[in-house]
Amino acid sequence: MLETPQETSRQVRSGVGLLDLATATAGVLNVRRLALTTVRHLVPAVSPAAALVVLDEGAVHVAAADAHGRRECDQALRRLDGPVRAALSGLSGTARVLTPIERAAVDGLLPIDLGEHAQVLPLRLTADGAAAGLLLEVDAGPLDPRLQPLLSGHVDAAVRYGRRTRLASLLSEAYRPRLGDVAGLDVASRYRPSREEDGIGGDFVDLVHRGDDLTVVVGDVNGHGVEPAIVTGQVRQALRAAGQLSPKPDRQMALADLVMRKENTSRYATAVAARLTLGDGAVRMTLARAGHPPALLMRADGEVEALHPRGAMLGALPSPTWRTVSRTMRPGDVLLLYTDGVTDARGPRGFFGLGRLIDSLRGFAGVPAEGIVARVEERVVEHLHGGAHDDIALVAVRVPDDATAGAP
Repeated sequence: MLETPQETSRQVRSGVGLLDLATATAGVLNVRRLALTTVRHLVPAVSPAAALVVLDEGAVHVAAADAHGRRECDQALRRLDGPVRAALSGLSGTARVLTPIERAAVDGLLPIDLGEHAQVLPLRLTADGAAAGLLLEVDAGPLDPRLQPLLSGHVDAAVRYGRRTRLASLLSEAYRPRLGDVAGLDVASRYRPSREEDGIGGDFVDLVHRGDDLTVVVGDVNGHGVEPAIVTGQVRQALRAAGQLSPKPDRQMALADLVMRKENTSRYATAVAARLTLGDGAVRMTLARAGHPPALLMRADGEVEALHPRGAMLGALPSPTWRTVSRTMRPGDVLLLYTDGVTDARGPRGFFGLGRLIDSLRGFAGVPAEGIVARVEERVVEHLHGGAHDDIALVAVRVPDDATAGAP
């Protein structure tokens, strides 16, 4: 049977519209932006009206377009009636006309009127617990069969990416610095996430109290994303538990290393742990390092000493060893712990580097801990000159004197 000129013209317009759609949505991993981009390219090139409905965990997102323009709305899944949830979740197979029950269920959900002959095109998603349906008014003819695999792949990728990002964000947030007040010490921290696409890394900061002792821990698990965030939690909890079992930083490293190797992860971690024991007007500090950048001890007069006792990275070697160094900190002295996002920050003048960090720190003698970490971060950001960077974590511990006791 020969095609009519009208059918041929429609197929040409549909093909051009699908090509534009494929180009516009390629690499779009935000569900809302993907939905709006999709309906904008479908209407009117492929269909006079369209609505893309995406169910993802506890929410439903709807983007629609018709002759009056584009509209979108979000609804919490728990607020939808049972028939609506059932209709949206149960759509499967190929394109077909909506049943009266399905139409009644979705009429109140959509911000446009799809007309009497609306068809539904279920999208085949592999993301667990998600369903999506592309609803179109198709008075002009049947749907192009290429539409289903194209949109299914793009929506599935966006749903998966959104879930991974939300999970990683929750994990990362759980391990960001929240040091709080420490009696007898001036303590402050800074955390600046990387400029990777998901902004999720492996830096962590922790305080472990054991009797009259306090252990400050800074660590870094290699990589970005969900897996490093999970390993970060394991390492941090292992060091926290080790801090309760032993007051010795080298022993804490050994216990954390054992946990990592038993987990059989391909990740490794660097860390530094400083045990602080408060006395009359002074603090006894003992420090161990596991492949981490050197700790910096700044005296009240501005002199800076780099502390880098030997020690293997956590989870990296079959028979690792760690050594410790001990110092006495007096009023005005500052211990600075940081991750390699500081020294490895690369700008137009090269790496920020340990030398530049030490020179910066010398100029902060007499400054409270909060001011020190803020100024170091500012120097690093200025050095980057807008460039990308790894996660940056900083902790400053200052022994207060009369001038700064109780300072924020």
